[in-house]
Amino acid sequence: MSYLEELLSLKVQIKNLEEQISLMMPDAIIEALENLGEEQKNSVIHESPQGKVVIRFHKKVDHDYPDLEKLKKLIQDEKDLLANRHAAILNSHSDRIAQLQEQIQLLRSKQEALIASEQLDILLREYQELKQNFQYLNPVLAFYLK
Repeated sequence: MSYLEELLSLKVQIKNLEEQISLMMPDAIIEALENLGEEQKNSVIHESPQGKVVIRFHKKVDHDYPDLEKLKKLIQDEKDLLANRHAAILNSHSDRIAQLQEQIQLLRSKQEALIASEQLDILLREYQELKQNFQYLNPVLAFYLK
């Protein structure tokens, strides 16, 4: 068997194993929870010579609760109300921010001009040319499974 065919075969096996793992994971979590003692977090729940399995808990929020959605809408309504109430001041601040951003851009351009020279341009071109001379194509395989 060629190396390419063997690699392709291994990739297919990995894909199949990942699918099996995904299918088994819910049952494994149930088993882990059954083996878990009181008030334990990040606990080793299984150990063998091959390795160990640790159960961890990540915080998660189900956003389908009506109370959460209601509060989220109330928050957005309050933001909209405040934005309308202070529209003139907010517009003034936005204009001032835009002016300051223009000034920042102008200062950055002046900074760039201070650190630019013909000599620097020559050195940069030389560096790019030399870098291109040292470039080579490194082969990498990509696998597309059916």
